[in-house]
Amino acid sequence: MWISQSAEKFDSDPLQWFFSKQHQYPRIAGMARDFLAIPASSVPSERVFSIGGNLITAKRTRLGDKTIEASMCLKSWGWAGPVPEEQNDSDTEEAAAW
Repeated sequence: MWISQSAEKFDSDPLQWFFSKQHQYPRIAGMARDFLAIPASSVPSERVFSIGGNLITAKRTRLGDKTIEASMCLKSWGWAGPVPEEQNDSDTEEAAAW
């Protein structure tokens, strides 16, 4: 059981640690993936509400949910800029491993 194990020196990325232990602790590793993916700040979520408020106005009340979602994603991706190719490759490999 994970909780009864002796403490290890932990000086690396927690996601990498749980990735290396995923076969030993599958449930905890799954929880780590879920919880460590949550941003530490509310700024991104506040930005989404701000974008949504600017998109859905009195003159644009008939936009469908898929159109709104696509527009908000495109706007967010535009702010983020392109992903460098080498970063994209490592992220894809890491996601495939999980």
